[in-house]
Amino acid sequence: MVHTGRPSRGCVVCRKRKIKCDEKYPECSYCLRTKQKCPGYKDMFDLAWRDQTSLAQKNVQRGKRASSRQDSQEPREKGLSRTAPQLHDYLATLNPILDIIPSALKEDPEAYALGFFFSSYANPPVEADDRRGFLEHVGPQYVMAPPDSTLQMATMALSSFLFMAWLGRRPDSPVSRSFYLKAISSMKDRIQQPEGCADNDILTSVLILQMYEVCITRYETDQTCSNRLVPNTLAGIVQNNQLPNSHLRGALALVKHRGVEDFTDSISQSLLFQIRSQLIDDAFRRGQPLSEEVSTWAAHLEGATRERALPPSVRLDNINIDLANLEAVAQRRVVLLPIFKSPLDPHDILNKARDIERQLGEWCGTLPHSWLPLRMVGEDSIPPTIKSAGLYQNHCHIYPSISIASTWNKQRIALIKVQSLILEQLAQHSPSDENIFARTASENRVQQLADDICASVPFSLGDKTTPAAIGDRRIRYPHAPGKKVSSGHYQMAPALGGFWLLGPLQILTGMKIELRRGQRQWVGGQLMRIARIYNIRN
Repeated sequence: MVHTGRPSRGCVVCRKRKIKCDEKYPECSYCLRTKQKCPGYKDMFDLAWRDQTSLAQKNVQRGKRASSRQDSQEPREKGLSRTAPQLHDYLATLNPILDIIPSALKEDPEAYALGFFFSSYANPPVEADDRRGFLEHVGPQYVMAPPDSTLQMATMALSSFLFMAWLGRRPDSPVSRSFYLKAISSMKDRIQQPEGCADNDILTSVLILQMYEVCITRYETDQTCSNRLVPNTLAGIVQNNQLPNSHLRGALALVKHRGVEDFTDSISQSLLFQIRSQLIDDAFRRGQPLSEEVSTWAAHLEGATRERALPPSVRLDNINIDLANLEAVAQRRVVLLPIFKSPLDPHDILNKARDIERQLGEWCGTLPHSWLPLRMVGEDSIPPTIKSAGLYQNHCHIYPSISIASTWNKQRIALIKVQSLILEQLAQHSPSDENIFARTASENRVQQLADDICASVPFSLGDKTTPAAIGDRRIRYPHAPGKKVSSGHYQMAPALGGFWLLGPLQILTGMKIELRRGQRQWVGGQLMRIARIYNIRN
């Protein structure tokens, strides 16, 4: 093989050191200067006609290695090209949020966590009646809050916690804990000021810190979720009556100090209703009635907001207050000794339970038509991957949003609690045809409610069975024929859908009423699925 390039005629020493040789005869200047023997030069014809076999082999091997590296990188590049539009869409949702963030935060990694939080958890509701308590107000409040305020520190604590959790890392990191401690310190200083207790930002901060503490309970250990995590253990994580509520009690103290009559604007009323909703959930968990003061909050607000103008979730809580108090009385009556008189006898409890059942039925009639669930069947609406991931029976329901689906399940759980109370009281009556008919009707109603809760699972989880990124459009969700899944659903469903399913599914596994054969096991499997998706730990 002929070498077509200009060969190097330098001595061996200079060529090994890769320096220019002056090719002086008999020895080059470099060898003379370094006092070493110059090996001399090869004949120019030997250089021109030198054997290139070894060089060619090296070039071939080098080409093969380069080709293999290119082949291994090609799938990654193709995958990146497929996900580039998704990444672009996700960044497009973050840009409006990042534009309002102070420039100092943009230089910090925490800015990404903040954008993640506002785009996935605190974005505006889909409809005017689709309110999620207080999160939709955090954005406007955050922008107006001064730097290093309690609200900004609390928001950063929760944002960094959730962001780290979705990255698959330990969320209770020094970063989130540092923001949490700064928020606590700032809140103490703020509350000591006369106007601090009447500030909406402080009340919002307390609710954010309460949410932060509840999230920590899901990451109590370093052990990740395994298949050995039984549904009962997971259910205990959700319904544990020892969930932290110190910040919730602090929020209640702030409301008492401020006075309910001072909650007149839309933000303060949303905060008040959110505190009341959490107090109702806490009362259900602990089996204790709500205080008389909390029960009368709605009456204080009737002058500012007419009952029909209240959001459906707030009107549902108005009914759940009576249900929580009635359930607490019924549970107390069971544990009391016969010598102690209960304020209500079984007949009174039965009548009150049926009255609450009537109110819950009327609540459905007050909903906007757009709130009604749509029943989907067939592969045109339900992708086959959803069936393999978790589809009970052959249909599912879709809703305008995840929060509306959660409100419906909250109403169904309330009805299940009512039916349980009715069955408990009927069991204390003497058997009769009317009694047997009423028991059968209640059991059938519970079965239908359980089926409806199971039918909401695909809308919240799609075909996802393992952790996935928020906004991932490769996840398949049920949809109306000929219509696409909304972009907001790709954000909200992974962020909150599974967590809002935990409570209803847990109640289905723990209630004493019998369900259809195999349904309780299916629900337990979905609880395990949620644990894997959200890396809930035991």
